[in-house]
Amino acid sequence: MYKDILTEIVDLLENKRDLLQNDCGLLSGLTGKAILINEYKKLYPESKIEVETYIEDIFNSIETYDSVSTYCAGISGACLGIGYLNKSNFEKDGIFDFISNEVEEFIDLNYVNYIKDDNIDFLHGSVGIAFYYLERLNEHKDKEDYKNKIEILLSHLKKTGIWSDNMLRWKESTNISLSHGMASIIILLCNLIRQNINFNTDVLHILKDAVNYILSQELDYSQHGSFFPNKSNFYEIGRSRLAWCYGDLGIALCLLNASEVLNDNLIKKKALQIINYASSRRDLDENFIVDASLCHGTSGIAMVFYSLYLKMKDNNYLNTAKYWLDKTIELYREKKVFYLVTENRYDYERLSLLEGKIGIALAILTIHFNIQSEWQKFLLI
Repeated sequence: MYKDILTEIVDLLENKRDLLQNDCGLLSGLTGKAILINEYKKLYPESKIEVETYIEDIFNSIETYDSVSTYCAGISGACLGIGYLNKSNFEKDGIFDFISNEVEEFIDLNYVNYIKDDNIDFLHGSVGIAFYYLERLNEHKDKEDYKNKIEILLSHLKKTGIWSDNMLRWKESTNISLSHGMASIIILLCNLIRQNINFNTDVLHILKDAVNYILSQELDYSQHGSFFPNKSNFYEIGRSRLAWCYGDLGIALCLLNASEVLNDNLIKKKALQIINYASSRRDLDENFIVDASLCHGTSGIAMVFYSLYLKMKDNNYLNTAKYWLDKTIELYREKKVFYLVTENRYDYERLSLLEGKIGIALAILTIHFNIQSEWQKFLLI
């Protein structure tokens, strides 16, 4: 059944090459499509599908359609994805040499404007682009300009931060989630510290106090059924969904990262407590799980636990990942690929990596077929 669904999705993409042509995005469009084909050829190297052709589609989309710079649907994410493909297939050095000065300037302009608008969203704002800059900085340690660009965001985070009792948040209605909130910022800060880069801003101070704020949001899980709310206690105190985008799993991932960087066993213990409890949360209705997508569905849960298994070799996490992958197949067969909340309907035709069939196929390749890959890093897992 896994092979059938995988083949069905890949055939759909191959037979209808015009799908997603107006979206170059890493998580929303053509770049995710190219990554799936790349991983598929690891399983079936004899396949005649050419990754290069899909990369050409991305370039054509960037040139033909109006683009943005965002991580999810824009050029910065697309560049990260193409760099990943280049490293996998064609070259180990100079994987970003294809990026022109004009593209860099476009990304920079949008990045600065996002910061001016106080848009610190991971998927659709300045934080996501900072992950792109960090990858460029990793490639060339002497690239002072990328360091300076990241410094702009760090300075903004410090300037706009609301500090109280060794806790830091941004905006009165701070969102703590992985997809749009503080959890992704914390992972970015952890990655910056890991690189031993000297910034003018005290990254460690920001990290510690942001983690303290996250921890302050903890609920009584015996009463609410989760350790943290979906967004924050500012919105509503109550059980959070089990998903990649919101809730306990994203918080646990950011806390694990922080515990490593800060060498803090208490934070690590809390993260593992959250994860272990989440592994027992298997009722779809109770955990607001209604579709098979990576974003807020079963395949995303499966990928989080599989990544944790690869990191920790805990068979409970592997079994949990397989459980949620089985549920993914069930929901896919029921045509429940992605649920549109505002329209109260399912979108079976949704294709993208984050919300659609591409992400489901990637989860199948990784977990069921055990294809070694790093594509999940684009989801910060």
